[in-house]
Amino acid sequence: MVARIVVAGGGIAGLSAALLLARQGYAVDLVERDGPPPPDLGDVQEWQRPGAPQVRHPHMFLGLFRHLLHTRLPDVHADLLAHGVDEVDMTAPPGVEAPAGATELASFGSRRATVEWALHRALREQSGVRFHHGLSVREVVVDGGRVRGVRLDGAVIDADAVVDA
Repeated sequence: MVARIVVAGGGIAGLSAALLLARQGYAVDLVERDGPPPPDLGDVQEWQRPGAPQVRHPHMFLGLFRHLLHTRLPDVHADLLAHGVDEVDMTAPPGVEAPAGATELASFGSRRATVEWALHRALREQSGVRFHHGLSVREVVVDGGRVRGVRLDGAVIDADAVVDA
């Protein structure tokens, strides 16, 4: 039997965790209080995210996150680049050669909503993932000292583990 994991939260951390877990063969339920992103990136500024109002602001994503995308989620990294996200190599001043391996820590600037949109695109293509938009996790269900799932607004999702993202 495949372990089922509930990921509570559909921000960058939750989307990344859900995608990485699903690609490891786990069955994943992603619970997010806000609605799904629009299908087209051109409409992402209209995406209603009252749970994360800062998604419209520009963000600078530091090198470690960019490196993790590049190595662990290369399709998401490529999708971001294909949709206009630019990498910024600030590992050395202009005209100075960066130390060996430092270029792996190049950063990128983007609106957070763009990164979440790309992660959602990858998750929609990933088998083993169920989305629960417009719902909030109200409590973790524990029985006999073990996690058994989560209680949502009027429903329970059975699970072997819960990731609070």
